[in-house]
Amino acid sequence: MRNSRIVVSLLLGVILAAALLLPSCAPSPEEVAPPEEVAPPEEERVLQIAGVFQVPTIDFWFPTRIGANDAAKEYGVKWTFTGPPDMEIGKTISMIETTIVLDVDGIVVQALDGNATVPVILRAKEAGIPVVITNDSSLYGVYDAWCGADGFEIGAIQGKEMERTLLGETGTTDDCYSNSIQF
Repeated sequence: MRNSRIVVSLLLGVILAAALLLPSCAPSPEEVAPPEEVAPPEEERVLQIAGVFQVPTIDFWFPTRIGANDAAKEYGVKWTFTGPPDMEIGKTISMIETTIVLDVDGIVVQALDGNATVPVILRAKEAGIPVVITNDSSLYGVYDAWCGADGFEIGAIQGKEMERTLLGETGTTDDCYSNSIQF
């Protein structure tokens, strides 16, 4: 459930970023044709957001996929959820490169080796494509937005929970989930 909310927030962030860029494409008042020469309205362009996740077919990503698909339908966005069937970072990078060539409007990336993705993420940004990272906050300044959990914070929470368990305390605390979003 939390992953679905995070993905919806990510989609909204990317959509917002793209929406902020679209007004700059509007013609100046001098370029607008007089009323008698007005052409029929063009079809509205559908924003395309690509999600590239490592091993996207595992059950872990199921709630993320559902949430992203629902948000895409709600906001009229074309969303693709893809990734390599294994943990091979080279395949992930290749798939990100493909999304750049396809000139998508935004990319959401989950990669287990974030440092290896820096060059391709920078290429996406040079192409004007916003990039959201879902797990590696150490790449601060490379991405446009980050959504994930701080590994150090999670380790501290796990340590506290283990201590409580060893002391015979039962139940869980609200601290067990610590996700955040940075834009």
